[in-house]
Amino acid sequence: MDRLVQNGTKEVVGNRLAKKKLEKRKKGILKQRLKIPPSSNQFTKTFDKNLATNLFKMLLKYRAKGQITEKVEVEFSRILEVI
Repeated sequence: MDRLVQNGTKEVVGNRLAKKKLEKRKKGILKQRLKIPPSSNQFTKTFDKNLATNLFKMLLKYRAKGQITEKVEVEFSRILEVI
């Protein structure tokens, strides 16, 4: 597990990797053992800021319209037809 680095000192390689694998394994076992309700499990993964803003921009296009905005749009289209 030891290797020589360019400057001649020894560096223990693999300990960090083994530690990460152990942490992942423990996390996986905990997720299997504990029954996580879906409402809290949905927040285990997050989007980065750029992806989140693009997603919300796209969702705004398909947002349901309220009655007031529909009335305003109908009136606006009637005014444009007259002109």
